Amino acid sequence: MDEADVSAVSDSDTSANTIAEDRSGTQVGVTALATDSDITDSVSYAVDDARFTVDENGVVTVADGASFDAETEGSIAITVTGNLDRRVHMHRDLHHCG
Repeated sequence: MDEADVSAVSDSDTSANTIAEDRSGTQVGVTALATDSDITDSVSYAVDDARFTVDENGVVTVADGASFDAETEGSIAITVTGNLDRRVHMHRDLHHCG
């Protein structure tokens, strides 16, 4: 039984939110964190851009085969969603580091 809602999603990683071109599997400086006070419930995460993945711990990485071009796309906005019974969102801009 869900007695509490999921908290707002925040970024618990204090490092810069950056990506390097064509570096599959690298972390981007975003770790989503949402909590639910129900002991039996756990929060799962999703990201709205297929060029990224987010694991069960909220760590966002560059997806295999993802491609970026800093000259045409200087920054990328992603939204990470925490899911339980309701969706909560966190928006982050990622910047290319070359």
